Amino acid sequence: MRYILTFIIILIGFKIYSTPVIFFFKGDSRENIKTKLEKCNRFETIKFIFKNNDFDLKNLKSSLLKMNSAAKKSTQTKINQILCVQTANLTSEESKKLKKELQYFYDFLNFALGYYNNWLYSNSKSKLLTIEDEKIIPKFIDTKHDLYSLLWGRDVYWYFLSKKLDKKDFEALENEYFSIYLSLYKLHFEFYSSLSKEYRKEILRLVNEVFKQ
Repeated sequence: MRYILTFIIILIGFKIYSTPVIFFFKGDSRENIKTKLEKCNRFETIKFIFKNNDFDLKNLKSSLLKMNSAAKKSTQTKINQILCVQTANLTSEESKKLKKELQYFYDFLNFALGYYNNWLYSNSKSKLLTIEDEKIIPKFIDTKHDLYSLLWGRDVYWYFLSKKLDKKDFEALENEYFSIYLSLYKLHFEFYSSLSKEYRKEILRLVNEVFKQ
């Protein structure tokens, strides 16, 4: 159970929100679409994790640059996947299956987000979680859920846009996703910044331990 929760914490806290859609393609009936989109499921994982010193006031500028750079990489990876899907020549039926995959992926995100929420509260056993910390968590989770919903909405639009993208479309595509991804990175930064110092330190310690495994 410990490793399952650890995996979910990685996905929700520091991995999935900065990557494109992961297509699961469950069921034999989806073999054709799985073959067509196999290469679209290959992408570079954006390695990003906060360190304790990121929250020092003197490091604020470098932390912002760090998030900005990560958001740009996330955006480019997302655009690459969208272009890959658009050139896959999916049939009408396959497009319907892909929409179900998008819904499945975001349902999974929100399901796992609930585990992440529980994990944050579970640290109350360490006596580091303060009453003020407990008040901050719901807003963080709700905002992250809203940003996931926004991502899903833009994905439904861009993945299935019938016309070929022109320069204006690319600019809109890039601006939209960059804004969302940067908001997700900043949401985490602001969340950790608002937590009590000892609780934040403990969370980051646990997360860094996970990444060393």
